[in-house]
Amino acid sequence: MQKQHSMSRRTFLRGAAFSAAGLALAACAPTAAPGAPAASAGGNAQPAAGQQTMAFVSQVINEGHTKVRQKWADDFAAAHAGLKIDHQSIPGDQYATKLQTLFAAGTPPDVYCYLQEVTPIITVADKKMHLPLNDYIQRDSLDLSDFRPDALKLYIWDNTTYALPRDYGNQNVYYNVDLFTAAGLQEPPADWTDKTWTFDTFLDTAKALTKSTGDHTDQWGFLVNRAQRPWASWIYSNGGALVHRDSNGVATDAHAGCVRNC
Repeated sequence: MQKQHSMSRRTFLRGAAFSAAGLALAACAPTAAPGAPAASAGGNAQPAAGQQTMAFVSQVINEGHTKVRQKWADDFAAAHAGLKIDHQSIPGDQYATKLQTLFAAGTPPDVYCYLQEVTPIITVADKKMHLPLNDYIQRDSLDLSDFRPDALKLYIWDNTTYALPRDYGNQNVYYNVDLFTAAGLQEPPADWTDKTWTFDTFLDTAKALTKSTGDHTDQWGFLVNRAQRPWASWIYSNGGALVHRDSNGVATDAHAGCVRNC
């Protein structure tokens, strides 16, 4: 641990107690010590004598996200005397390369936005890249009930928690009320507990909204986002899967017919 550059991760976790400033953003602390801070969204001011610096790396989603995360950093630093948060907000197309470079150099960030598509959880566990969080969650009686159980499971391997969710992305369906009215169709129910909007109902509605002239389709009943996560959600919601998995949940090979984007 390079004390001149970095605050102890355990000291950080004790102070954070996983509060809002403790970064509930799929963030966890790697085991290696970070190096000197780089240019960041939080400024380039050098820490004062005796001041400790913590590197926090996040991915640029949009300007609003960056401002919110910078406020987290500022608020947390303000609550901990002698601590400076070096918030580095990295463009999305550079994020994976940046993280891989930092870890390979032995200078990973103290806290960062962890993406399993960049580093699978089994790699994190095998290479001891993250600080296990179980003891801290238990010590602080952290209430995880606000998180979806399946979101929490994404960051657990061999009964050890290596990160906490930042959020849990959902896929939303928007519809044109005027087109429903013109077709004489009932709109999807707004009540989450209503069970009448089934996949069969959805399919029938999409077909009814599709308008064709000869061999040409003038209006489609539904547009499918072709990115992997959006279309994969339809597969998993109907009991399917993209890959075969072993007893530990590790992907072994793609299902037959799953070629593109798998």
